[in-house]
Amino acid sequence: MMCAVTVRQLRPGSYERFREAWEPTPWPEQLVRAIVSRNEQEPDQVLTVSFFDVHPSELELPRDEP
Repeated sequence: MMCAVTVRQLRPGSYERFREAWEPTPWPEQLVRAIVSRNEQEPDQVLTVSFFDVHPSELELPRDEP
């Protein structure tokens, strides 16, 4: 199991567009769970956590798929 964590500073008012773009259809088959969390004091700052059932050498593969 691998975990990818990112913290992003979004442009003001772009959260909904970010959420739509961040949720691909369909999800990669290796993705087990994904979490998006907003900073209560600064709502344009988001933390994303993704759990992938892959070996470390395979973590980059889903990113290259359309």
